[in-house]
Amino acid sequence: MVKPLISAVFFFLLGIIFTTFLFFQSNPISEIRIGERIHFSTKNGEFKYTCIPTKGRGVETLENSFTEFKKENPVHQTLKLYRTSHKNYLNIKKWSDYKYRHEWQYPHIIWSSFQ
Repeated sequence: MVKPLISAVFFFLLGIIFTTFLFFQSNPISEIRIGERIHFSTKNGEFKYTCIPTKGRGVETLENSFTEFKKENPVHQTLKLYRTSHKNYLNIKKWSDYKYRHEWQYPHIIWSSFQ
């Protein structure tokens, strides 16, 4: 009688921990930021930008800033913009964003390999 109860409590707590990690994308003790941050950069770091769509710094602002950067620096006309933020495929509620939102359609580059 006691052994099935302990087993049930163990799996219940394990389910709560898994759900917490899934929804918070990290440990639940860390701070929770308001607004998702999506980082962008050129290959050699000449231009860097962080999109925070909920704060009005979306992909339109990114593209305008990058266009202005290229106008001010004619040497960098051929630069290409890359997304340096990775997609967390374990976060199921973000799947539609990854498929349909324009900022997630930029090619991904692993930034640490170019620093």
